[in-house]
Amino acid sequence: NTLPIFFKAFFGSISEQNKNVQEGCSRCLAKVFYNSGSLIEAELPKLCPRLLKQFTMGNFQARASLFSAVANLVQAAGDSLVPYLQNFLQVMMDGLSASDWGERKAAAEALEAVAGHMGRHVNPMRKSVIEALEGARFDKIRPVRDEVAQVLALWRELPLKYGGAVNDTPP
Repeated sequence: NTLPIFFKAFFGSISEQNKNVQEGCSRCLAKVFYNSGSLIEAELPKLCPRLLKQFTMGNFQARASLFSAVANLVQAAGDSLVPYLQNFLQVMMDGLSASDWGERKAAAEALEAVAGHMGRHVNPMRKSVIEALEGARFDKIRPVRDEVAQVLALWRELPLKYGGAVNDTPP
């Protein structure tokens, strides 16, 4: 498995204080995740904490691109991502209130990927995510507003799709 070699280079470069470098690294990570398939599963214990750390670093400027990478990771890793799902959902919900509209839209798109690929695992956080989406529903930027409305509808139908009740109790 050559993925650790890629990740070492990406995370080494992504920590630079240059927004363009951070954007490029985030986009490269997105492509690696998209093309990795099940190979990514073995790397999750090291990879997920590093990704989550990037979102909390104050000097990281490419959150929108990193949200796209996380959306691809959700698609590639699927159920293997469950141990990290709550932390990623919290980061995505925080992204919905970011000052950058691109970041808000990318966070909503990542929530869409979670609902589409991991919907049966989100019940414990469903109510919180819906509340965060409700708060972003009236965004002043139309593309964000449209994306949030679409994602909100998807999250609202999750319990019906997976046989749970409308409340937050597990099925």
